[in-house]
Amino acid sequence: YKGIYGFSESEIPLTVPFFQKLACEHFSSVCVFAEMADVVKNLSKIFTLVMLSGNYSEVVMRTLMKEKLDKYFLRIFGNDDFDGIDKSNPKFFYRSLDVLNLEKDNVILLTDTSGEIYAAKRVDIPVIACAWGWQDRDDLVEAGPDYLADSPGELFQIAQSLK
Repeated sequence: YKGIYGFSESEIPLTVPFFQKLACEHFSSVCVFAEMADVVKNLSKIFTLVMLSGNYSEVVMRTLMKEKLDKYFLRIFGNDDFDGIDKSNPKFFYRSLDVLNLEKDNVILLTDTSGEIYAAKRVDIPVIACAWGWQDRDDLVEAGPDYLADSPGELFQIAQSLK
């Protein structure tokens, strides 16, 4: 926001309600990647699923409800749930672990961004990078995830092997 839009540090919090409203108004354009609905359903049979999103929790929940996937997640955390702490910040993961009373040894992160990979590595959480999402495969590989999945089916196979 500072570099691209020229906002000062004090102005950034003032933009949040505007962007949250905009995101909620346009959530219907967000969809789940092909095959991911089945992967979520199958993962939920062997893991407890929690969603940590850089998006607003209301947008994520509405999207999951639209896709009938909300029931497979124990909890949804959005950027707004932790005072705007970005998921590339290890504090986001520490706070999530604290709220859920989980040990990091019982967690696997599935992500599509290098920033989250770097943060999870600083917290010592194993990472499966999903190469069909936000960032391209080369950026994810450079960040050094523990595992790399090139498709939802491969993601399920890797996760299943870790159980």
